[in-house]
Amino acid sequence: MPPAGRTDAAGVVESVARRMMYDVAKDQHTASGFDLYRGVTYAVRDRLMERWFRTQSAYYVADTKRVYYLSSCTTCLTWAPATPTPRPSAL
Repeated sequence: MPPAGRTDAAGVVESVARRMMYDVAKDQHTASGFDLYRGVTYAVRDRLMERWFRTQSAYYVADTKRVYYLSSCTTCLTWAPATPTPRPSAL
């Protein structure tokens, strides 16, 4: 596994700058607010994925048990408007 990214301010700024250059393909002169947002989200995602992989690796090494839950709740999947739709009155 590659070394984890730094989580101090300078490390995060460096990671965002790297993501802006290589993934978003923009620099400080051409980047829009949305481009900066994308660079930040990629850098944050990197940190989350590093932690996720470390957690999963620890689970596999410890041979922990897993529980999976499957619900058959059909009402959870049914969409209903927030306010009832008025029905036409019968003549």
